[in-house]
Amino acid sequence: MNETTSPELNLQEPQGPALELDAAPPRNLKSDSGTPLAVGVLAVIALLAALLLVPMSRDTESGSMADASPTMGWLDALRRLLPGQDDDADDVEISMPEASPAPGADPFAVPQLRALKGQSCLNYLPGGNTTAVRQAVADLLWEKLDDSVQAVMLERLEMCTPFEAVSGDVISAGGCRKGECGRNDASFYINTQGKVAVDYRVDGVCNQATEDGFTQTRLLCQ
Repeated sequence: MNETTSPELNLQEPQGPALELDAAPPRNLKSDSGTPLAVGVLAVIALLAALLLVPMSRDTESGSMADASPTMGWLDALRRLLPGQDDDADDVEISMPEASPAPGADPFAVPQLRALKGQSCLNYLPGGNTTAVRQAVADLLWEKLDDSVQAVMLERLEMCTPFEAVSGDVISAGGCRKGECGRNDASFYINTQGKVAVDYRVDGVCNQATEDGFTQTRLLCQ
């Protein structure tokens, strides 16, 4: 039997370095944490909110919501600038212009042209047998023409056609010499604004005249 020898048990452990205590007072850890900065920011935000909300709440309690609202304030200032509006007016009424006839509408719906619908030269020329129609054509057209143009037109209305719509804003009537349509003829044009134009052919050569304000010149000498 082999026996082994154990090392000697030594209960005296080696001593470590001595613990030294710092006699200085402990540092303020809060100064390094950033807490004072956060508290200061929150305080500034709270102060600004109080300065803004307190006056608005007072105005609301006194019933002056228009002064507390920036949008209402601008609208109220704009209302006061409009002519004819006083400070006590609640609503601003803006008058809209009357609508003109839509494109493609019946030009005979215009009151000054209504009486001419379907009327021929037997009715509307000087000496015609319908007084109202004759006077309407005289006012709108005939009295605006030079005497020389009137004479040429009369020569070319031996055969005539009644007034009819040629576009959404123009009516027309005309005629020609017997057997010479397309070479010696004439036409009248009146738009819904009461402006007129004429065209007439002398041996196939087309001439035209327009009043200022008659813009539908594409219809002439076709």
